[in-house]
Order: sequence, then structure tokens, then C-alpha cells
Amino acid sequence: MTYNDIHSVNVGDYVQSIAAKSFVGDGTHSQIVYHNRDELRAYAGPEAKIIMNGWFTYKPDNFPPSSRLHPLFISFHLNGSFIGDLLSRDDVIDYLKGHEPIGCRDTKTVELLQARGINAYFSGCLTLTIGVTNRFCIRRARSKIVFVDPVSYMPHGNSVKEVLSTSFKLIRHYKQIIRVYKKLKANCP
Repeated sequence: MTYNDIHSVNVGDYVQSIAAKSFVGDGTHSQIVYHNRDELRAYAGPEAKIIMNGWFTYKPDNFPPSSRLHPLFISFHLNGSFIGDLLSRDDVIDYLKGHEPIGCRDTKTVELLQARGINAYFSGCLTLTIGVTNRFCIRRARSKIVFVDPVSYMPHGNSVKEVLSTSFKLIRHYKQIIRVYKKLKANCP
């Protein structure tokens, strides 16, 4: 999957893609077709299987995906702000029912789908499967703590209050931040 239309950097999206890649055939990833996850309805390439993990409601009008894509729903997530747009449409309900059971990343999504008569279960996040097949930094890590996307919570400069508040927190915790940074740099340059 690609994430071309997103106006923020969410490393979690890419980590989920790494997890999904570990389930592809021979390990060379030569069979992978990349396509923007928020434009799956427009997919016109060869028929393909797709792992439907993550959040697919950034652009609810582009859901459900093309009939050329054969989904495995695991770690699926619905964001509360788009549920009305998405789950009120018959085409979406029919699509999800046609690909049951739907594995969901969180229990709230399970509840939302089951309330609409869709067979759903809690599967957790696909990133939980990262392990032996994804050894890029894991083999050199010395701790069991993994920081994913810590920079996404930095201020965007939208207000003076936001910048001052974050700056104060950074100054207050600078020793811990430096210690964590040094460990991360040493373990995974």
C-alpha cells in the first residue's frame, strides 16, 4: 500500500505494510503491486489478493475496493468520525458481509460491525505479527520497548500555546529524551 494523499507522517501505516509484506509468497516480494490505500475503488490492475489491515476510512467515498481485489480482512479499523458515512451505505454492508468474517484491530470496530449484522472478531493489530521474518532492527535491539512514530506528536506550529506547551515538556524531560535517543541510535542506526 502507498499513502500518497495523507498530509501527515504516520510511521504506523508503514510499519503495518512491513507486517503485511511478511505474508507474501516466496519472500522476494516480486509479486507485490503497490496502490494507494485510499484509492482502492479505482484499482484497475490485474486481479490481486489484498490484506485489508488498518484504517480505510480516510476517504469513505472510495470504499469498498475494486472487485479486482480479493480481500482478507484482518486488523480492520473504522474511525468513529466516518462510521455514519460508511456503515449507512448498503454497498459497504453487502461488501463486508460478502467477505466475512472481518478481523478487527480493536473491539469497538467489532461492536460496530456486529451491530449491523456483520460477522466480525477481534484480531488485534497486524504489527503484532512482526517477528522472525522482519529482522531489520529487531536482532540488534537490546530492550523490549519499541517506539513507533514518536515524532507525530510534536507541535505542528498551529498555535503559540501548542509550541510553548510542547517545548516546556521537552525541556522538562530532556535527560530522559537524550537517554532514549542514544539507546535508539546505538541499537538501530
